[in-house]
Amino acid sequence: MRFARLRVVLILLGVVAVLAGAYVIASRIEDSQYVEPRGGIVTESTLQTREYQGRTYVRKSGLHTLLVIGVDDTEEDAAGYVGYRNNSQADFLLLIVVDATDRQVHRLLINRNTMAEIVVLGILGREIGTQKAQITLAHGFGKTEEERSKHTVQAVQNLLEGETIDHYVSFLMDSMQKLNHAVGGVEITLEDDDLAVLDPTMVKGAHLTLTDDQAALLIRSRMLVGDGLNASRMNRQRMFLDALVQTVRKKGNKDVSFVNRLSDDLYAMCTTDANRATLNNLFNLSFSYDILPVETLAGEYTYGSDGFEEFYTDESAIISWVLETLYRPQT
Repeated sequence: MRFARLRVVLILLGVVAVLAGAYVIASRIEDSQYVEPRGGIVTESTLQTREYQGRTYVRKSGLHTLLVIGVDDTEEDAAGYVGYRNNSQADFLLLIVVDATDRQVHRLLINRNTMAEIVVLGILGREIGTQKAQITLAHGFGKTEEERSKHTVQAVQNLLEGETIDHYVSFLMDSMQKLNHAVGGVEITLEDDDLAVLDPTMVKGAHLTLTDDQAALLIRSRMLVGDGLNASRMNRQRMFLDALVQTVRKKGNKDVSFVNRLSDDLYAMCTTDANRATLNNLFNLSFSYDILPVETLAGEYTYGSDGFEEFYTDESAIISWVLETLYRPQT
């Protein structure tokens, strides 16, 4: 398969830029660097609205949304996919919302086992319908990474009450090792002993500068550690992202060119449908705005008849997140 060379900053946006905090380069970014697309005058009457519990909500202007997709494949796996139905899965899903009006960045980490409506393709590549399944499986349909990513985007849009996602960025999960290497090792303090069974140095309270292999263990390990649940792995992923913020801040404060070099290092890691200018604009905006804590959606875990974990999101949690993040009450 082809991995597009449109790869500038997305993983940095998804797991570095959106996380790294404003103060490293905020003073170097002027609002004038970002130019809103030209168009007609927008009034409240022309904006998208939603009705909920007797109130009308209006979609905020100046929103930019991107879905960061971490694919549980190796390069060999990806190269071997030739049909429209394969075993590719999206292990990591982070929805990023850049709010240019409120000058904030929202991040929603979505459980891979969330049950959602996903598009199903026949063996000849035609859509034969949808089915409710773990959202990670949406990435198994499509002949190219671009097609698979678009189906994953569609599944997330279905989960979020039909809200539109502007762009996606996908990367192989083993790229996290390359990211860790590019920043010289993420500095982290471990919160539990789950990974000690795989690496005896990774015990609760240990302060480590992660090796590339340790970074992979932290982000990807699930079945053989702790309770084996994806929720526990998500906590470790969030811990890595928070630690990554601090690492990038520390290095960025010492060397103002560090972020640009990191961007270059990550250039070849991602596939995206966004153009380079769009990603650069969003990258700059994210650095100059308030980056809010990572959010998740409440719900319940169970196991299907096939023995696999299923996560059923609380519908009220979805509606609440959508309205609070993407809308405002009509005045």
